[in-house]
Amino acid sequence: MSAVYLNVKCAACGLRIRTTTDYYVLKNRVWNKAMTGKATGKNNGLCDGVDGQLHIVCVEKRLGRELRQRDFEPDIPLNLGFMGFDYRKFEP
Repeated sequence: MSAVYLNVKCAACGLRIRTTTDYYVLKNRVWNKAMTGKATGKNNGLCDGVDGQLHIVCVEKRLGRELRQRDFEPDIPLNLGFMGFDYRKFEP
């Protein structure tokens, strides 16, 4: 699959998002921590209403650690190779 580009920029670095490598769904608490600096326990929908996109490396920089499998929503097709991203490549 060749790279597909969206006209969407990373909220951290401002560079364009590549859907084949940086299109994924994190658990709400992880996403909220990366986007706002606050981890919430809410689980009332994907992204908890915090809009934007981040490169994986930008999420890791904001969190100050590498992402792990447990940080991703496991049953979302985007995380299971649908667009070229597979969360199972991360450490458990």
